Amino acid sequence: MKASSASRWRGTFALDGGGALINQGIHTVDLLLWLLGDVVRVQARTGTLLHKIEAEDTAAAILEFSSGALGILHATTAAYPGYPRRVEISGTEGTVILEHDRIVAANLRTRAAAEPAALDENQSASSAAVTDFRGHQAVLEDFLQAIQQNRVPACDGLEGRRSIALVEAIYRAAKTPDRVATV
Repeated sequence: MKASSASRWRGTFALDGGGALINQGIHTVDLLLWLLGDVVRVQARTGTLLHKIEAEDTAAAILEFSSGALGILHATTAAYPGYPRRVEISGTEGTVILEHDRIVAANLRTRAAAEPAALDENQSASSAAVTDFRGHQAVLEDFLQAIQQNRVPACDGLEGRRSIALVEAIYRAAKTPDRVATV
């Protein structure tokens, strides 16, 4: 089979489910929902700016979380390659910046003192002191253990459905005149 025919399904809605958002952005969606909770409303735009595909290669969304927090999500396969996936979270207790699931900057206030908390520069998102972000390996290991132990995995199908529901809401919002959808 030719490489071109083997990849014709990529970037299609029917066979791939969409483009950059469902394929690459979904991992950031998972992380945002896990860290910040449910999203109730989105405003979004999508476009096919570089690649010759049916689906989007760029998506941008404003997320309104049930807590009242706001987030911005940008997913693209049209950017120059080699730059890290970046997540920035700022709130009343500080700011944390992750690149490729590694903490690269943090300015946190501790509850005990009004000074920024210290952060070990070698500490990453997979450090024991922080939630483990070793990616697919940890999820698959937990899934196998859940089967062996007859228990629900840490990340079950319902969690996946939450992420898919948000991605679908972003796609819906991008198609509406006011660019807004509820989740």
